[in-house]
Amino acid sequence: MSDNNSPTTKKRKANDGRVPNDGGSGLFSSWLGYFTGRRDDGTSPTASSTCGGENLTQKIDMMMQMMSRMEERCCRLETECSSLKNALEMKTNSIKEHVDSKFGKQHEFNSMLVRNQSWEYSASVHAAEIWEDYGYDEDEATYLEESSGALKSLTEKMMRQGEFPENYYDDRKGISFAWAEEDPILDRAAISKIRPHWEEFTDALKQFTPAFGVLPGGCETYFMLENIQLDRSVPELLKDALMNKPFQKLSLVNKTGVRGDEGMNLEDILDI
Repeated sequence: MSDNNSPTTKKRKANDGRVPNDGGSGLFSSWLGYFTGRRDDGTSPTASSTCGGENLTQKIDMMMQMMSRMEERCCRLETECSSLKNALEMKTNSIKEHVDSKFGKQHEFNSMLVRNQSWEYSASVHAAEIWEDYGYDEDEATYLEESSGALKSLTEKMMRQGEFPENYYDDRKGISFAWAEEDPILDRAAISKIRPHWEEFTDALKQFTPAFGVLPGGCETYFMLENIQLDRSVPELLKDALMNKPFQKLSLVNKTGVRGDEGMNLEDILDI
């Protein structure tokens, strides 16, 4: 049986509850040395003891650089998105304005047609025989009949149908009134007989503006008078009718060798 009062037992009891002095080689010393970079024997840290800290610093630097690049990229993307948004808004507004403009022009054109349904051509077109009865020769009578009839046809097509009298398949639309050079030269009294038809034509031309608004894109429009004999008052009527008409081509050709006192006055035509 053991004796609890023996010197050996007392020595063990005296050591109970105390941390043994292991010369600094315990767990606490190892943990502290890991973070301080010191060895427990007081010597300088080795490469292996500092390698972990250096790697951590490098990784942090790399992460900061990556975050900086990502932030710059986000700024660029935000700028690009803002630009795209503005471009989209501008495009949308442009399309809306284009549609509204087309709708408005079509409405004006339709209103013109509706308004002109009750319109009547008031000037009379006489047959050549009637003009011969008034003392004109056959060529003059034929010219008076055909020229007045041509003006009536042009005017009715513009007013009733809202169409350009000449419509080509190569996207050209226009108004053309031309006669051959061999046609007879009328005196001023004879030319004045056609004035009522020019009045009808120029009045229709004044109202014809909405027809330009419904033309397809790229369509060329023109207005041409060739070898036409005009009464003194007609050039001014034509000038007023052509004001603000967006014809892309305007052609006025006089018959060669015709003097002003014989019914063709080039200065009057060019003054339109």
